[in-house]
Amino acid sequence: MAVGLSLGVGALVLLAPWLGAKLGGGSGSPLGPVAARDALSRTNIALGLLENQALDDCTTMFERLVKELPAEPLPARNLAIARIVALGDGSQQLGEDSWASAQASLAEMVRREGESSDHRWLAARVAMVGRDAAAWEDITRLLVEASPEDAAAWYERWKALREGDHGDDAAGVVDAALANACRLDPRNVWLVVEWCRATSLRLGGRPAPDVPGGLAAEIESRWEAMEPFAPSIRTFANVDIRDLLDKAATAARAGDAAGVAGRLRGLANVLVPQSEADRRAIERHPLEFVTERYRPPFYAANGLDGGADEAAIDVTWDPVLAGAVPQVEGVVQALVLEDFDLDGRPDIIVVAGEMLHVFAQAKDSTPWHQIASAAVVGGAKGIVAADLDLDFDEAKRPGTPVRPGTDPPGIDPQAEKLAAGCPAADLDIVVVGDAGIVVLENVLDRASGLRTLRPFKAEPLAGAGTTESATVADLDADGYLDIVSGHAGSLRLWRNLGQGSFQAWPGKAEFPIGGRGMALLPLDWDRDVDVDVIVGADDGGGWLENLLHGQFRFVPWEIAYGEQKESADEGVLKVPGPIAALDVIDADADGAWDLVAAGPWGVQLLPTRRSATGVVRPASTKGPFLENALCVGVHAFDFDNDGQLDIATWSKFGVASLFQADRGWKYKGNPLPGIAPSGQLPLRALDSADLDRDGDLDLVFATADGLSIVINVGGNANHWIDVALEAQQIKGTALSPSGRVNTHGLGSLLELKAGARYQPRPVRRRTTHFGLGNLPEADVVRVAWINGVPQNVIRPAADSLVCEEQILLGSCPYLYTWDGSRFVFATDLLWGAPLGLQRAEGQLLAAREWEYLKIDAPLLPRDGRYCLQVTEELWEAAYFDQVRLLVVDHPADVEIYSNEKVGPPAVASFGIHSVGRPIRPVAATTGGGDDLLADVVAADGRFARSSVGKLRQGLVTENSLILDFGAIPDPSQATLILTGWTYPTTVSQNVGLSHDPSLSLPKPPSISVPDGQGGWREVIPFSGFPGGKTKSIAIDVSGLLDQARARLRIDTTMEISWDAAFLSSGEAPAPTTVVELDPESADLHRRGRSRIEQDDGDGPERFVYSPAETEPRWPPMRGRFTRFGDVTTLVTEEDDRLVIMGAGDEMTVHFPVPPGPPAGWRRSFLFKSVGWDKDANLATAEGQTVEPLPFRGMRSYPPAADDLPEATPARGAWLQDDQTREQDDGYWRAIRRWGERGDTLKGDSFRETDGRR
Repeated sequence: MAVGLSLGVGALVLLAPWLGAKLGGGSGSPLGPVAARDALSRTNIALGLLENQALDDCTTMFERLVKELPAEPLPARNLAIARIVALGDGSQQLGEDSWASAQASLAEMVRREGESSDHRWLAARVAMVGRDAAAWEDITRLLVEASPEDAAAWYERWKALREGDHGDDAAGVVDAALANACRLDPRNVWLVVEWCRATSLRLGGRPAPDVPGGLAAEIESRWEAMEPFAPSIRTFANVDIRDLLDKAATAARAGDAAGVAGRLRGLANVLVPQSEADRRAIERHPLEFVTERYRPPFYAANGLDGGADEAAIDVTWDPVLAGAVPQVEGVVQALVLEDFDLDGRPDIIVVAGEMLHVFAQAKDSTPWHQIASAAVVGGAKGIVAADLDLDFDEAKRPGTPVRPGTDPPGIDPQAEKLAAGCPAADLDIVVVGDAGIVVLENVLDRASGLRTLRPFKAEPLAGAGTTESATVADLDADGYLDIVSGHAGSLRLWRNLGQGSFQAWPGKAEFPIGGRGMALLPLDWDRDVDVDVIVGADDGGGWLENLLHGQFRFVPWEIAYGEQKESADEGVLKVPGPIAALDVIDADADGAWDLVAAGPWGVQLLPTRRSATGVVRPASTKGPFLENALCVGVHAFDFDNDGQLDIATWSKFGVASLFQADRGWKYKGNPLPGIAPSGQLPLRALDSADLDRDGDLDLVFATADGLSIVINVGGNANHWIDVALEAQQIKGTALSPSGRVNTHGLGSLLELKAGARYQPRPVRRRTTHFGLGNLPEADVVRVAWINGVPQNVIRPAADSLVCEEQILLGSCPYLYTWDGSRFVFATDLLWGAPLGLQRAEGQLLAAREWEYLKIDAPLLPRDGRYCLQVTEELWEAAYFDQVRLLVVDHPADVEIYSNEKVGPPAVASFGIHSVGRPIRPVAATTGGGDDLLADVVAADGRFARSSVGKLRQGLVTENSLILDFGAIPDPSQATLILTGWTYPTTVSQNVGLSHDPSLSLPKPPSISVPDGQGGWREVIPFSGFPGGKTKSIAIDVSGLLDQARARLRIDTTMEISWDAAFLSSGEAPAPTTVVELDPESADLHRRGRSRIEQDDGDGPERFVYSPAETEPRWPPMRGRFTRFGDVTTLVTEEDDRLVIMGAGDEMTVHFPVPPGPPAGWRRSFLFKSVGWDKDANLATAEGQTVEPLPFRGMRSYPPAADDLPEATPARGAWLQDDQTREQDDGYWRAIRRWGERGDTLKGDSFRETDGRR
């Protein structure tokens, strides 16, 4: 421990101002373009290494850059950060050289850029790690003096004060700092956890202290932070935190110190799993202060300001003559451009007066004509077009989908095998206004081909009252688009139950926002996969933060009239005033959304930054004002296809401007020709789409007396790509709706990299348009689907239709074995041990931690030992307490099977079945009589199509397999052996299915036999089923079959594909020798993932072990994983000291080779594991975090507050020494940094910190 080191940090902070004598004011001698580009390339590589905490490599690179660029702040700052991160958290043994290097680098940072708040935060970290309490306290005093309204500064102050000696008034001084932090950030649940712990510790002493006056009120004030998490804690942990809080307050009023302490401890325990994001938000990790860009003079001095990289193109706007524009009666209230009739062309959807009209063109230059209409109540204020009923069977979408991840770049060689495009779902319409919310279903008459609009039965929406705005978003990630509506003073949420039915959101359905909610935009604001909603309102607005499991909290922005003060909370976005309209862009391509806000004060760009720890904060750079006069609308679109979003603005006075993006924060503003109509009529709405299908975006705008169209002429001189998403999975040559993502992936993140240009876009409509500038194609497009599944399309075609990739986001770890020449896939593990898996909303599936799986893949010794690879390749965490290899020697003419199957211990208890004379079926059919005998007579990879129709991933309408084995020797001793694989629903799907009354949850397999009267009777309600990839299961059917004609039926609505079926009857168990082996060694390390090969039939995908793909595929899970290195002792015994693996990890396990088998015998293997698996699915209980950790004997998961593992010294040492590794944030930067390192994100450049001691 580095305790008591005299760091001299306080002196550095207090005496450093003279060091900032503007020594870094100049840029030094210019390098020239070639050398400067080389320096930029090396800087990008070093940044990636720093972000992923490959500290030795990045330190070497930044040291060189510090010497080469003596006047530039960036390399000195980032070198200081790298060296400070390398100090760790104070628990490591570090040499004096490490401390001296960190201090020297920090001093050089100050020398180059002067003292700042950033420097103080970094100095505080050094003092904290070095346990220099006096220096830490001095630094934090400066922090709170400079920013007295910053909750984070007061929290850091509290942490420093509690380490010092403050005499008799210690408690008051220390407590006041934490109380200030809680007061300034009352919604931060981590602060509440810390407050509960500190208060309970103070009150839990002996003798019991006096309860301070006012404590009851202080306890009750903590409810604001706790309230959003109360429903899930009540559901998953069975704790009513409101009741616990009330009892703590009552105990405080009664002066019961012990009662207060106990209840506050309980609150802290159950709130910890909910608090990780808030902990990162209130703490300032050194990586938050990384700088990615040099100062502007560096680029200008070295000819890299980009002014001449790409010549501007000429774009003109051609107004369409009034006679060729759709005519409407009444005042136009709202419009949107979308493909209503699925013909591949944008249509105009408009509300005028008391009618909604849909206008279409058959082809270019043909007249616009009305194809649908519906009466609506007057006073409409907005419309939304989106698929609300998942009606995929309406039509076929033009175009051929690609299968990213399996198809080669460019043209899809499978095109001729696929149906004519993904089955498409049409768009329904939401109209909002004075009459509330009306939802209209888009209905196709197949006979006539005509479309009509008819109201859904959505009674709760009709009572919403006056509605200012609305949007749709899949708030609970169940595949259904919900509705968010803005009203006077509140935001309301409406859950989609399927088939056009809605209800007010269970739990908390209304959030006060202050003033009218004028603008709503759904997207993943904080890049944590789930969909948030940003809100523009009369009081400035804010964002509705998605906390998962149907829980939300509204985080208001601060209105900052005039200049911002340094004392303001650094974590809160400041807006200029009331917001009437908003949009988002990423102006500087840094991977953080920048807000485009409009109101009576004008239009301003408000930049944010996202740290390497995943925290979104306002950027230090102030964004420019585009307008200084009243503005009611903004619309971001790329009209010149240069890869940068331009911004159209408009006012009520008919004035519209177009601000053309010119790199970063530069915009050129000009009036839009043809937009400002004669008489300056108020502009009501504006939208863009490629109306003439020539590759550039045209405009339609509405005034009080009608529509106007202007055609973009010349924008297509630059290249472009349109990306459309369909939530359809391709399996072989068939396409089917997955049900795990809303139809068009709304709320997902699209990222495109073309050359050096990175473009992120939230998916807000069916088709997303990207400009490519002068580049003929994009390098890569990544779809980060709303359910967490990422999907790369390499060199996509210009007009790309992307169907959802059939890949599980979470399932189980994989096992590979050595076949004598290579590692081959054997099976997947832990299928019976899911943690936090909701069978239906609020119903958690029990986990069985042990399993004995038969290894059917070849397993031969390698260098005198059996070598197995356990890999984690999906978005999940695996927890292994023990692994063993069972060597089973048996006669060569006998096959053995494990009794393992998915199900409770009663159906999967350990056992080994031997079969020497399998009885094959003489007939096999579906429930409808289709012959399946050839498919199930042998395990040959040819799977039976026993299901009738697929409703969702993992759910089919009927899946019956009727087997006839003829006469059998002994029905009193009969075992059914089934070989097959299961494609499951996801947790989110289970939740969605439990909401939708028109569908049911998948029914697990049951066994029925003839009832003697021409029907069937169920004899085994739950038989168990094969978990995941192809496995064989054994089912005891003794005493259930007829000896003369043994027939049975297997019924399920799960998506299970059967490969083989046979009976064993009348056989005595074969002799066997079983040896259970402990591992000789186990090593945990980074590997990556295997390449996937899709099966074009009905089989599961295949995995190619080598070479591994190493780029980050999945979003990071929060929490601590096991450090890399030797983990043999952690998996030898069942002792709750776990090996915890995350995506990309591999555990290599070696076992000794026992003698045998004897002549005439052969060897088989079972793999025993004790452990659990937790999907990071958004609907999994505690699915986004590694914690809480499971343990043997826990009553449920998540464990209750009083359900704790045995606290042994060995487990305590394991938590401190072995649970030290965190996943890095590389996933979110992968596309932005694509190609910058010359290795397309492969190799060691994306190593995460391994947590080694």
